[in-house]
Amino acid sequence: MKILHVGWGQPPEFLGDGTVAYVQELCEQLALKGHASALMAASPVQVEGEPRYSVCHRIYRNVDVYAVTNRYAQAEDPHHPLREVTNLECEQTFRRVLDDVAPDLVHFHSLVGLSASLMPIARDYDIPTVVSMHDYWLMCPRRYLTDRSGNVCTEAGCGAKCAECIEYMPTCESAQAYTDRYETMMDWLSEADMVIAESEFMHRTLVAHGIPEGRIADIKPAAKTAEALWAWKHRRDHDTDGPLVFGYIGAIARGKAPHLLIEAASMLSDIRDRFRVSIQGTIVDRDYAREIEDQVLKLRHQLPGIGLESHYEPSMLHRILSETDVCVVPTLWPDNAPRTAMEALGARVPVVGSMVGGMPELVSNGVNGLLFERGNAESLAVQMRCIIEHPAMPRHLRVRITAPRPMAVHAGEISAVYETLAIRAAMRRGPEQRELIRKAA
Repeated sequence: MKILHVGWGQPPEFLGDGTVAYVQELCEQLALKGHASALMAASPVQVEGEPRYSVCHRIYRNVDVYAVTNRYAQAEDPHHPLREVTNLECEQTFRRVLDDVAPDLVHFHSLVGLSASLMPIARDYDIPTVVSMHDYWLMCPRRYLTDRSGNVCTEAGCGAKCAECIEYMPTCESAQAYTDRYETMMDWLSEADMVIAESEFMHRTLVAHGIPEGRIADIKPAAKTAEALWAWKHRRDHDTDGPLVFGYIGAIARGKAPHLLIEAASMLSDIRDRFRVSIQGTIVDRDYAREIEDQVLKLRHQLPGIGLESHYEPSMLHRILSETDVCVVPTLWPDNAPRTAMEALGARVPVVGSMVGGMPELVSNGVNGLLFERGNAESLAVQMRCIIEHPAMPRHLRVRITAPRPMAVHAGEISAVYETLAIRAAMRRGPEQRELIRKAA
């Protein structure tokens, strides 16, 4: 089969983004199962002299990549909700890519920076569609299902709430626009042939937003990088006479909340000689990064063991995790499939994670890590103190970590969905196609 994947960010430039890395890994595994892949990706690149939504085409690791440049916004465009629903320039580009690729199926991983209307266009071509819900953009203009205060939003489809969350001076017109955005996107999502949920939390969320149970496929997440880390044998055991290292790896962004780790560490000054904190990540939010830097500077004398490094590449994972005793994942948003947690566990590093989204499905409290109350630095400090005061705990947690779920198994389940939908599509198209399917079987 020929699969057209649609997402944000083209490889190799954006492989540091978890979803971009996942799509590339999936394409490579699908190739081993006989599927050819192409990728249409919203690119932050601006090409001078080219029209809006022009395409840069190249091949990367046997994947035809169509990078869509010169878009209105680098990523999401929350202040223009109806442009995120329907965008004629983006639709024309999508039609050209469909004509060029001639896919048997379209797999939507993200429509951020593109247009939700690409979903019904694929159906107009009578092409089966699959939507993987890596985040919540289709139901939340902020993408992460959290409001301006960082609380998880439970007010489904409330345009007034969206307008308050995004605009400083919301109006009745903007509230209606966000309502229309939500209702249209949910209607189109409900019509997808299959929606993939990688966690029970995402499944429940989809049902709460009106997606039919029969159109949801539960497929557990996987990460090829986690498998590579598991195969890597060089792991240091914690020296019980030395300081315990708590590490944060990931984006320096407010929703990822590394500030919680710093706040929790400041509550442990009475045992400050027994642990260190290492924060390594790529700056996504510069204002927030400055807040983190100021926070670290203020605590230098109280907690000299805090280190902050803003340069981070995926290739550094082996080294960073080999120097980490416990990985802290303090995310505020309900991450569906937290890749950092998967990679840490792949490196046999216990995880202390916030009890939200898909995290409790990866981290079993007291088995391969510990959980703390979302957004609560005091709760995190309690778990850190517990580990520090029981030096054997990291080893006890580590030996209970199980091998990561193979990407090949995950891709096999995705492939089975593709093949089922292809058969259904052929059955719809008449007796000639049914005969071809019968002969192929």
